[in-house]
Amino acid sequence: CATIFGKERIDISKPVVVVEGPFDSMFIDNCIAVVGIGTNKIDFDADFIYCFDNEPRNKATVKNMNTHLANGNKVVIWPEKIRNKDINDMYLSGIDVQEIINSNIYEGPKGTVKLGMWKKV
Repeated sequence: CATIFGKERIDISKPVVVVEGPFDSMFIDNCIAVVGIGTNKIDFDADFIYCFDNEPRNKATVKNMNTHLANGNKVVIWPEKIRNKDINDMYLSGIDVQEIINSNIYEGPKGTVKLGMWKKV
């Protein structure tokens, strides 16, 4: 199973945002960070929203997002106006990261189409 940061702070009766970095998880409500082995190894059930770094040219990031969408999961696809890679950088730039995440959650065919437009690989 994965190393999970912040599990003790979340309410699993609400959607749980999953990010890549422990530091990033501190800026988002009801959020955990998965460190190490990967987001598909979480050892508990919840309504997860997978939020990867804003790296549309990173093949591994795009592959992870695509896999989660194919498995019926919810994924955050960053709007093109966001240039920062990490959540903490977005926060430090004055961006309301929580609002951006909440308004850019995709799933199913709509998510697959949006990911196809977002990726630059």
